[in-house]
Amino acid sequence: MDIAAEVRTGRFRSDLFYRLCEFSLRIPALRERTEDILHLAMRFIGLANQDLGKRVKDMSGATAEALQTYAWPGNVRELRSTIRRAVLLADTELRAEHLDFLSDGRRKLPVSPAAQLDPVAAETASMKEAVSRSTAFAECAMLRNALKTHGRQQGRHRPDAADRLQNDSIQDQEVLHRR
Repeated sequence: MDIAAEVRTGRFRSDLFYRLCEFSLRIPALRERTEDILHLAMRFIGLANQDLGKRVKDMSGATAEALQTYAWPGNVRELRSTIRRAVLLADTELRAEHLDFLSDGRRKLPVSPAAQLDPVAAETASMKEAVSRSTAFAECAMLRNALKTHGRQQGRHRPDAADRLQNDSIQDQEVLHRR
């Protein structure tokens, strides 16, 4: 939005504009600063590791390329959210499959595998449904990873997690059969 033009047309108060605009900076969009993307991504990996208790150290070449070729309409905030989600799904290295929701220069909501097979359902889902699917998808990925890593050593919580994964798989099958 060009606020100076809004002042000229009378849609924005000039006195407020001059108070706010004492000193202005133009910061280019992230897509115009591709040389910053990997540096920011590594910084966000470190922050996500601290917040999530993870130990992701690096990213694959395909991941770096995907990050640098994406348009980033949400700028740095979108990059930070993307990296946080990828760190949540990764073990020690970010791989291209952790960024599977980035495609064709636009961001898609991460959804359950069943919804990914039905693009109409994914596109027409309400925000509440999309968030619910995203949460379920992330929980399943984390549970599968935990079961794979620790399931045989700590049998105490394994049955509950396995039941939950089985229920999610049943729900995914139900969605597929409704099509």
